[in-house]
Amino acid sequence: MRTQTYFHTRFENEANRKNGTVSLQVNCVGAVSREEFSNKSVRRDFYYIYVLRGKMIMPECVLLPGDVMIFEPEHAYQYRSEEDTTYLWVHYTGFDAHSLTKSALPLFNVKHNIGMHKEIVDCFQKLFREFMIHDEASKQLSVCLLKEILILTGRYA
Repeated sequence: MRTQTYFHTRFENEANRKNGTVSLQVNCVGAVSREEFSNKSVRRDFYYIYVLRGKMIMPECVLLPGDVMIFEPEHAYQYRSEEDTTYLWVHYTGFDAHSLTKSALPLFNVKHNIGMHKEIVDCFQKLFREFMIHDEASKQLSVCLLKEILILTGRYA
């Protein structure tokens, strides 16, 4: 899988998100496939990571293939890799994001080994396609695909 990143060119109104009028929204999605990388940040949305190859080294743990980690909004995170690593990621927000995520994985910011599942990878591929199409149906289909990713993650956890 190659590195790819997809962002919306038209975002929901920031005031709507702050007022809680957006139930669930996929903000951006992508895949990273590199030999060495590092990242340190804090985001205002949920951050889902699914490792496919290699390892991601974090202060709290090491993520290996089949591991998932979901960071809550405003949670500082930091990671790096020292070898060829591939992972899928998605950022999402909305007033239903917390309850949906908690129903799938009750413990945030904790590594969960769910194994390698083609269904989840396929959902990400479809999510990439929806971001490329970016028509009126894409926003709704993206939310459906995110829900499927979270529900499957919870099943395999």
